[in-house]
Amino acid sequence: MTDKYQGTVKSAISFDGIGVHTSQSVTMTIYPASVNTGIVFVRTDLPESPQVPAHSEYITPDIMFSTALRKDDVLIRTTEHVLAALVGCHIDNAFIHMNTVECPIMDGSSVSFVAGIQKVGRQSQGELASVLRVKKKVSVGDESRWACLEPADQFKASVTCVHEHPAFQPAEQTVTYNENTDSFADTFLPARTFGFLKDHERAKQAGYALGSSLENTIVFDEEVMVNEEPLRFPDECARHKCLDAVGDLALLGHRLQTCLSSYCSGHAQTAELMRALLSDESQYEIENQ
Repeated sequence: MTDKYQGTVKSAISFDGIGVHTSQSVTMTIYPASVNTGIVFVRTDLPESPQVPAHSEYITPDIMFSTALRKDDVLIRTTEHVLAALVGCHIDNAFIHMNTVECPIMDGSSVSFVAGIQKVGRQSQGELASVLRVKKKVSVGDESRWACLEPADQFKASVTCVHEHPAFQPAEQTVTYNENTDSFADTFLPARTFGFLKDHERAKQAGYALGSSLENTIVFDEEVMVNEEPLRFPDECARHKCLDAVGDLALLGHRLQTCLSSYCSGHAQTAELMRALLSDESQYEIENQ
């Protein structure tokens, strides 16, 4: 059962890797933080180590294929995987120090972050965690691509992705999660990011995916999956979409009591969904558990 009290990491834990889009080497260290701090990114490579809170108000729409935060001139890229790991490990308060602009991609999933957090352990902090409870249905998108949040008695998710590709059987895959019965850390956080070889060169020319490789991305050519390592789950790509969505929703800054449903949506739709939710205070309330 999830600890209703706020939690942080017991001690600092560091991760070394590269940014999947920038290809820059990065050391990222998660430090303990006191109650009610939330999650805060810190750019240690910049003068005075400026901070960027992990909050949806700082999402910048001018960067694609991941979620990026910008406060003033300080940018943090590809936040979703580490934030999903913090959600899965019930970490409410932490400082995340980075010596460059982008979080490390590791193997394309959140499993390395989970292992690191579990190694140092979680510290329960004795003060109840805040919960954002959705009171009314909120939807964005159209029939081809949409996402919505609805009232529920706990956090749930139903995520569907569709790819007309020989390696996707069936082409439409749906995964579901219920926080009361499922372990997000075990069944979703090992799912890796994925992409298609036909899109890679165009993404590189636009300045994205410069650090992507078969070591950190599931890659499909026109017919098959290119990687030697097999899929970790038959529906791994759909599970990764759920991972991404949960990591993005962490930017609401609270634990969630709602049901997320999405169809062929991505980071942009989740950001739009959060904006739509927060635009009307009658649609939600924040309370202690």
